[in-house]
Amino acid sequence: MQRKKKVGYATAAIIVLLVLLGYLLFRDSSDALWKTVTEKCVPSQQQGSPAPCLAVNSHNQSALLKDRNGPHHDLLIPTEKITGIESPALQQHNIPAFFAAAWEARKHLSDEAGKTLPDDILVLAVNSRYSRTQEQLHIHISCLRPEAYQTLREQGSSLSTDWQPLGEELRGHRYLAKKLTSQDLTRDDPFKELYAYVQRQGDSIDNYGLALTVTPDGEKLLLANRGVRFGFNRGSTSELIDPQCSLAR
Repeated sequence: MQRKKKVGYATAAIIVLLVLLGYLLFRDSSDALWKTVTEKCVPSQQQGSPAPCLAVNSHNQSALLKDRNGPHHDLLIPTEKITGIESPALQQHNIPAFFAAAWEARKHLSDEAGKTLPDDILVLAVNSRYSRTQEQLHIHISCLRPEAYQTLREQGSSLSTDWQPLGEELRGHRYLAKKLTSQDLTRDDPFKELYAYVQRQGDSIDNYGLALTVTPDGEKLLLANRGVRFGFNRGSTSELIDPQCSLAR
């Protein structure tokens, strides 16, 4: 009996240590983007070069970093600490327009491709609190997956400036969609647009992933994917991106 107790205590101790180790490793890796920007890109920019970032913009307080996943995939990252889509800072009136900055930065994808990429094949994406791997806000800048592009082309004419369910699923998930009333992402900040809707629903923005693309007619279109923290759909919108940019071929 005594031996069984000792084995039980030892097993419990090992489990606790493994959980603690896992937490410490995750915490360290989840700060990777933040450390890259603040410990490398910003100091390097002060010396005249933003490396390893592509750019550091003090005006909109953001850095542009090439993502390791795919040749046509960049990240727009605030240079101030903003954890993610749920951060109250994103609802302040004087916050930089990060979606506007990310949309402006899409030009780098064309530079990489060696030709101008049409706006309607591009997408900006922010994952929900429960589907991201980094504890620093970052906006994915890439191309749409071909099947998502086709669905949005087919559904675009039925959408309005009010949030509504998309007629067909994207990547097996039911998205919400709305057209913006203007082309000005500083005035119509996507983070604030989604937050206002979520508040009316009595919901939490933590659960939502948010994306932006453009219709063939040039109208800016918001997409939101509501996830469930412990479900199969955890609110990813980066699931819509194709870093290989097949549509540009």
